[in-house]
Amino acid sequence: MPDYVKFLEVAALSMFKFLFAPFLGAKVGLNMWTTWAACLIGMNLSVFLFSFFGQKIKKFWATLFPSKSQKLFSQKSRRVVSIWAKYGLYGIAFLTPPLFTPPVGSLIAASFGEPRQRIVLFMLISSLIWGTAFCYIAFELKEVPFLKKILG
Repeated sequence: MPDYVKFLEVAALSMFKFLFAPFLGAKVGLNMWTTWAACLIGMNLSVFLFSFFGQKIKKFWATLFPSKSQKLFSQKSRRVVSIWAKYGLYGIAFLTPPLFTPPVGSLIAASFGEPRQRIVLFMLISSLIWGTAFCYIAFELKEVPFLKKILG
């Protein structure tokens, strides 16, 4: 498989679950810095799309899959509000790569009224930090003898 296809696979995965993308990059044979770039591009493309077009995407999704009545205050929504109350955009941006998906993190920040440019900026900073950490961890774990079969 050509390297650009591997790059696109890693970028596509990082658009929706950033945490797993560095491990895919290690598995398919990309080097650490190519994997890092793919992760950053994927996450930040997702953040951009959902920051600027998130409301339209939500409306379209709701027409495709009408939801049953959901609780307004679930344990998960209370946790998100608590994080927002304590840390604001900094906390949501920091927790998006390891806990939330990039679309969810972007939509949470947008739902609290943050300007789109700030969302994109703080998510970029977060992806730089977490992308470096996750790629380093993925490529170091790839060298552990009993994990070589799993990670490549």
